Amino acid sequence: MEAQEGRAGTLSNQFASLLASAGFRPPLERSGTGKGRNGRRTKNEISFHSLRHTAVSLLKDAGIPEAVVMELVGHDSKQMSLHYTHVGFDALARAAAVLPEV
Repeated sequence: MEAQEGRAGTLSNQFASLLASAGFRPPLERSGTGKGRNGRRTKNEISFHSLRHTAVSLLKDAGIPEAVVMELVGHDSKQMSLHYTHVGFDALARAAAVLPEV
């Protein structure tokens, strides 16, 4: 088990268990679905993965340089970093506010 320590999957499962213990989501289903390893899994709105998306978006929205965000979250490419970036309403409103009135 020690070889697994620190891996994203392990952290994700631990986080999911904490959320389930707190009543924020159902417990992880440990039984097979018959879909194989690459089968589609049930998504949850609250997950360790969603926190990564939120962290990347908030850091970029705060003006943190992309290279710093990528290093912090462990992304190897700008494409992956872009995939995790979600533009929020406030950022869109600030961008629209700097455009000249027509």
